[in-house]
Amino acid sequence: MSTNGHHDLLADAHDVGDGAAPAGGAHFPERRRRLSWTRLFLAFVLVVGGVAAAAWYLTERPESVAAYPETDTWSAPYADVTNVPAVAFENPGDAVANVVLAFVVADEADPCAPAWGGVYGVDEAADVLDLDRRIVRLRQVGKEPIISFGGQRNDELSAACTDPEDLAAAYLEIVEHYDVTTIDLDIEGEGLADQDAHARRAAALAEVQQQRRADGDDLVVWLTLPVTPSGMTADGVSVIDATLAGGVDLAGVNLMTMNFGVGPDTPMLDVTTTALEASAQQLVGAWRRAGLDITPGEAWARLGVTPMLGRNDLVDEVFTLADAEGLVELVDARGVGRLSYWSLNRDQPCGPNYAPLAEASDFCTHLDQDAGAFALAFASLSGDPTSDEPAASTVTVLDDDPERSPYPIWQPDEPFLAGDKVVWHGYVYEAKWWTEGDDPEAPVVNVWDTPWRILGPVLEEDLVDPVRVPRGAAPAWDGDEVYEEGDLVWLDGAVYEAKWWNEGFQPNREVADDYQTPWRELDPEPFLDED
Repeated sequence: MSTNGHHDLLADAHDVGDGAAPAGGAHFPERRRRLSWTRLFLAFVLVVGGVAAAAWYLTERPESVAAYPETDTWSAPYADVTNVPAVAFENPGDAVANVVLAFVVADEADPCAPAWGGVYGVDEAADVLDLDRRIVRLRQVGKEPIISFGGQRNDELSAACTDPEDLAAAYLEIVEHYDVTTIDLDIEGEGLADQDAHARRAAALAEVQQQRRADGDDLVVWLTLPVTPSGMTADGVSVIDATLAGGVDLAGVNLMTMNFGVGPDTPMLDVTTTALEASAQQLVGAWRRAGLDITPGEAWARLGVTPMLGRNDLVDEVFTLADAEGLVELVDARGVGRLSYWSLNRDQPCGPNYAPLAEASDFCTHLDQDAGAFALAFASLSGDPTSDEPAASTVTVLDDDPERSPYPIWQPDEPFLAGDKVVWHGYVYEAKWWTEGDDPEAPVVNVWDTPWRILGPVLEEDLVDPVRVPRGAAPAWDGDEVYEEGDLVWLDGAVYEAKWWNEGFQPNREVADDYQTPWRELDPEPFLDED
């Protein structure tokens, strides 16, 4: 799933179904048969009966409780974690219930190591993207993260990592590090036809589910697949078959209802509806082939739908706010289990200075809309994606400690530049633009009224421990030298450590409060001469 490219599905549009032959069927030599009036009469009866049954199904069954049981649809937009500028998924607003964080793929240098965007492992993501802190913040505001593996770009882990044990360990590392209860596997492009990868993925996910349950936890697994107006392709169905055959307890299949190739005269809501109807039938077949008998209504509850907001990669296809409102009615009426959308990054207008491009934007919809308008349209879908209620946050808010703080303590008379981070009352804030005197905690009506973006609480692992080095390992302080965070200097028999970048600030200068100096004095005892 990406706005930089679309799914080449049209060539496979007729090659769909749960194991059925391609459209047109196989061709066999024609064999002449004599006309039988008895057979003709029976055929007539069967046709009439079939038409009557189909008419009943289409007019009566969708309204019946048995066909579409009540389902508390859950909604969660995708957020592209590695896109720049970053989207503030950790503070998505009241209209967003949960967030799907995308995408974990194979590390560019190590195919069995999981990495965000192929670049950031869990440690690098915590450092560079502040991801751990932001996920803690997301949970503090009552929302749950869902991790998505795969996507349109980069290499999905099961395609790149051919060692089954290492593959299971890679999935488990992400699940345990972020302590998530729901994951999403986005399989598309060339990966759809990789049968070996499907088998490896299924075996690894089944193993991870077993380990989590042995530890008293559960792991909800969803597949995300492309779809055509007439349903999923045969390759897409094969992913489901392999996943079920591999022993995965599969919660459902989420369909990327975008880039259909139908042109501007076909409403996106109409083609989305036909795609869902066909796919629901395919799910019944897939589950039954795996020996798991489900009803059509239960199949709808195992379906998810994910549109691309606004203009799709195909310029003539546009998913509008009216489509969003209609989609909410559709998922309510049919009992669809999940609704996501691509993406939280894009739920805003492009603005008058945004030049139209040949491709859809990663950051806006090309629509005349208010920021967050699609989130509001989907806000009524508040179901829980997990099997149990999310656990309440148990994070302890730490007191501000200038000596151990990972960033400067905010002070009203200190200017801060865009991107600077500060700590204030136990939370880390990042400046969105130049600011001085603006209290990060000050209440605001709109988030754009404050120069500060809250990233989350100060974590125990953020706190800086004292550094002990032998005497002589640190140079004498030089007023003309530039010092970076962590640099050590000697001055008048004392050792100091730089808390942040500074130049010309004498370490022993008298200040009213410790947070007004970029230096912290270290314990002198480890630095004394032995003689």
